Amino acid sequence: MSFEVNFGATIYSVLRLALGKRKFMRLFLVFLCVVFGVSSCSLSDEDTKSYEYTLPVQYVVSPQSITLGDTATFAVSYRRPSDCYIFNGFNVEVANFNRLVSVKAIYFNNSECLDDQGTVYEVPMDFVPSTTGTYEFKFWSGDNEQNEPEYITKTVTVENTN
Repeated sequence: MSFEVNFGATIYSVLRLALGKRKFMRLFLVFLCVVFGVSSCSLSDEDTKSYEYTLPVQYVVSPQSITLGDTATFAVSYRRPSDCYIFNGFNVEVANFNRLVSVKAIYFNNSECLDDQGTVYEVPMDFVPSTTGTYEFKFWSGDNEQNEPEYITKTVTVENTN
């Protein structure tokens, strides 16, 4: 012979008997208010969400040639629409000697964002080639009126000095 115990009903019955009907109802109402009050608060509030965006490059300064094994540093400049956009590295798509590059930013949804379109930020992007040859870097600078991507193109020749 087996039996099942419903612990919720058992606790309910014990508390109701121990406290009396009136005190139990008050305690139960306080418990419900606490449960609903806590559950209505959201830690993932809409105001604190973040999103990843791609920002257009304004201009790029790069070396024209480097030696194999050396590091080429590109000075990449971009603007951000507001101070809610924070630089988060680069997107780099690699295809043989071609590199398609864009600036990644995280946007923090905050109602107190300040306009920052007038400021140009410069960040370094390092490149260490693994083989000699001519590399073409295309930095995304936005889309034109036909919604087609436009690029700033830089060519770097990698030579072996041995």
